[in-house]
Amino acid sequence: MVLDRPDIGLHMAPMIWGTQYRCTADAVLVVLAFDPYDPDDYIRDHDEYLAEVRAGSWAGGDSGHALRPVRR
Repeated sequence: MVLDRPDIGLHMAPMIWGTQYRCTADAVLVVLAFDPYDPDDYIRDHDEYLAEVRAGSWAGGDSGHALRPVRR
């Protein structure tokens, strides 16, 4: 998904593997979260992530929309 306008954002539901790349020099990445950052809450290995998703062992509610564009 290309986010190339200032009035468009992206909501990512829990347990979505996201990678941000090809940002322009004037790009701004803003992350809003309910809980303070805890590095132990993150899976950094993609194979481990896939195993967790397959096992369904994560506790999370999904509204059915993994990636949802948001317009202001």
